[in-house]
Amino acid sequence: MVNSLEDSNICISLIIPILNSEKYVSQCLDTLINQSLNDIEVLCMDYGSVDGSKQLIYEYSEKDSRIKLFECDNINIARNKGMLESKGDYILFLNPEDWIYINSCERLQEELIINPCDILFFKSSLFNESTEKIYKNSDDSYIDTVQYFVGNNIFDYSDLGDKIFSLPFVLYNKIFNRHFLLSHNLVFQSDNFSELTFFYKAVLNANKLKIFNKHIYIKRELPNQVKLDNFREIIANLKELHDYFKSLEDYNLFEKKLLNFIINHIHIIYSKNNENQEEFFLLINDFFKSIKQNKSDYVKYISNLDNENLLFFRDILDSETNSEYHLLVRYNHLLNENGRLKSEISKLKKDINQLKNKLAYFE
Repeated sequence: MVNSLEDSNICISLIIPILNSEKYVSQCLDTLINQSLNDIEVLCMDYGSVDGSKQLIYEYSEKDSRIKLFECDNINIARNKGMLESKGDYILFLNPEDWIYINSCERLQEELIINPCDILFFKSSLFNESTEKIYKNSDDSYIDTVQYFVGNNIFDYSDLGDKIFSLPFVLYNKIFNRHFLLSHNLVFQSDNFSELTFFYKAVLNANKLKIFNKHIYIKRELPNQVKLDNFREIIANLKELHDYFKSLEDYNLFEKKLLNFIINHIHIIYSKNNENQEEFFLLINDFFKSIKQNKSDYVKYISNLDNENLLFFRDILDSETNSEYHLLVRYNHLLNENGRLKSEISKLKKDINQLKNKLAYFE
């Protein structure tokens, strides 16, 4: 066995939730055991694999003591246990199908020595399996928005105001200070999609946020269809997120962008998932009806939603079925198209009249 470390020497703990990841996890682990920074630990948190994942990880752990295998009940118990078992100064969450560059941990360590912070955001790249090429992740465009306000300086949420909703809530493109997470009791709830509330609670509690404008992480592009039960959890998380923000003294600062974020997030998931759309529609319809039943909340949504989100919100409420909703969307589209054509016809009539007047002048 090689690479035995004292707990006090560990700089970065890398937490990897594992579920039937035999196909990809070797590439992930290979990039970790070969990091240019030795002072790391890798916590593989298996939550129910039935393939060869656990055996594969066990074989890696036999060769390198920095790799540890734990068994858990679900993904967020896995993440929470990983945080509790970790010994590093900082925590980085990885997906087992993804990987990082060989010098990623060293570059993060160097940056964090110079600029210690609660959350450090960094760039990620995308890997396309069909072309086997790595390319730019368009999701990193948020960096330009943030740096417009804060430059390369350390900041907190008050420096961004409602621009915090431009920050990505996914876990893979940031590294967290372990003491910060544990001291604020920041944990994942029992459902599968609680990274949303976890992230925003972390941002709102952090005093030191920073952008590290370097590519650290490589995300493999895989098909991503949200399951019905997961969608229920997403809606529950969005409700929880709204309640959390409403408990803040400066809620009014966030209200408009938060409400648009909630409706837009639901709209995106609904639009991208073709399976179970009828069931998805019914869940959304129930959620929007619950908003309408609360007069105060309903007025706030209607008053704050931008045109696209407001149209989606109203069309869902005005429909009883998924099919009816799509017919209503089509009807509104044709109505708008009709208005546009009438406007063009009116403009053409004016142009024709102007041309006739010019011709009459020369006769």
